[in-house]
Amino acid sequence: MLNRLYDELSRRTWPAALWTLLVVIACLLPAQEVPQPPVLPGFDKIVHAGLFFAGTLLWRLRFPSHTVTIALAGAGLGILIEFWQEWLNMGRSFDWWDAVADGAGVACGLLFVSFFLRRKG
Repeated sequence: MLNRLYDELSRRTWPAALWTLLVVIACLLPAQEVPQPPVLPGFDKIVHAGLFFAGTLLWRLRFPSHTVTIALAGAGLGILIEFWQEWLNMGRSFDWWDAVADGAGVACGLLFVSFFLRRKG
C-alpha cells in the first residue's frame, strides 16, 4: 500500500500544489477565523513545522533531484507568508519564530524523504 502511495505521489504534481495552496490560504486567514489552539506553549510552531514538513515531503517525492530548489522555495514561502500576514493587516503579524518553525519543517521533510528514498533505493 505504501509503495502504491509513493508511486502516485511521485508521478503527480497536483497533491503538492494543492497542499501548498491550502497552507497559503490557512496562513492568510484573518485572525478571527483561525481556530484557537490548545493552551500548549509552542503549539502554533508545531503546526507551522507540520504544515511545511508535509508540503516538503510531497514536493520532494515528486521532484527527488530538486532538493536545493525545494529547500529554498519552502523557506522562502514561509518568510513571504509572514510578510504577507503583516502587510495584509488582517489581525495577524510577522513572527520570526513562525518562519523558523516553517524552515524547521522544511529541513525535517527533506531529511525524512532523503532517508526514505535511500532505504527504498
